[in-house]
Amino acid sequence: MSDQAPQRTPSTAEVREHLHTIARLLRAVPHLGPEAQQQLAELVDELSRALEGETVPLAELTHLADHVEQLVKATREGEETGPIGKVRDRLEAAVATVEAKAPLLAGVTRRLIETLSELGI
Repeated sequence: MSDQAPQRTPSTAEVREHLHTIARLLRAVPHLGPEAQQQLAELVDELSRALEGETVPLAELTHLADHVEQLVKATREGEETGPIGKVRDRLEAAVATVEAKAPLLAGVTRRLIETLSELGI
């Protein structure tokens, strides 16, 4: 017997709210300039809005949102390029998984990854 409760898959609304929280956090990353903070936050907000028009299995959507969160956490904490690179690779793999079902969502996520790269993150 396991003492752990089964892991619950969040709803699309919960994932969307989670992404909005990430966007708010990005607006306060101290080592990014105000323009970069705003640009990244807007991309994450756009990612959240893209969920409205896409049909993606919640498990895949949650997986994608988790990787976005990990990348943002690494950015906020100013981690070295190595850990951020690993998180970015996992996010790219998650994007590839949802791309056929949700091309808009995949495209916005790729723009987020590219913007982070352009900022040296």
